[in-house]
Amino acid sequence: MHAKLPIATLTTEEWIVPSQGELEQFFAELASKLISVQQAADASGFQPSHIRNLLVTQRLLGIKLGRDWWTTRDAVEMYVQSERHPGPKTD
Repeated sequence: MHAKLPIATLTTEEWIVPSQGELEQFFAELASKLISVQQAADASGFQPSHIRNLLVTQRLLGIKLGRDWWTTRDAVEMYVQSERHPGPKTD
């Protein structure tokens, strides 16, 4: 028999619901920071296919919205500056 997990309950007074203005501000800030795979490739010097691979394998921070991947300039810069070991693996 499976143990039942406790269910947390909140009263309506405890809900944290952002206002319309707060949501609009959040999405405006998000939209201003996101860059496309092509923009990330242009900024980094990598091919778009390599940027996509980094995003899919979670080596570059990003988000997939629909069929498109998005990241930020900060994430690309952090990846480029991080220690990487390209090339074939040696034993």
